[in-house]
Amino acid sequence: MINKTDKKYLFWIMDYYLSEKITGESFCDAFYESYDLELNHNCLSESEQKTFNELHSVVSRYTSFKEDLLRYPGVYFNDEQLKTAVLKAKEELSFEFGVEKYAVRFLCSYFNLYNAYLYKVEIGEDGISGIIRYEYDEQIQEFFWIFAMDKRIKNAIEFLDFVNKQQLNQGEIITKNKDEIKQLLKNQGWRENKIIETLDYILNLNIQMIEEGYVTGSFRIHF
Repeated sequence: MINKTDKKYLFWIMDYYLSEKITGESFCDAFYESYDLELNHNCLSESEQKTFNELHSVVSRYTSFKEDLLRYPGVYFNDEQLKTAVLKAKEELSFEFGVEKYAVRFLCSYFNLYNAYLYKVEIGEDGISGIIRYEYDEQIQEFFWIFAMDKRIKNAIEFLDFVNKQQLNQGEIITKNKDEIKQLLKNQGWRENKIIETLDYILNLNIQMIEEGYVTGSFRIHF
């Protein structure tokens, strides 16, 4: 199960609802528990925040009771309106190429490997700095990433989300060997060159650990 502090949880329950695996009422309850109570909103880009806010306005006024719809016309939203709003949100959430959207989205997926989430993030001219908080012991760690836009980052996000979802890691260690990972990705429809480029990007990434203004180490993913 994806943690409710992670925005991937919202994407997951949207897909779950649209595939009719949960009811509208269950979807709205799950959306509220994540978006209103637990979600780390630092992981949302401006466009994502806008889209989820619009969806929230429908979710917060959804009802499955016909008597509510009849008694208070125009106040509540029904099942059809909820589904339309979720479909609209999902279409709008296909993000474009950009530093803010891709970099923050990537970091959320990257640090999820470490069972940590973005507590603070700031995009500057020299790079991206911030603080992560570990879920289990609430310890924090500063980081700095000399970020340069790279076309491979979108595939890297997809790869990290796949690893997280399939639980193919223990912290920074990928528990499958390269050949096994390649085969799993091929089973997902990945081409050989996409796999090689993505693994090269992930394995050579250098996000620095910062303590009192000094670099003390780096986050590294490896097999």
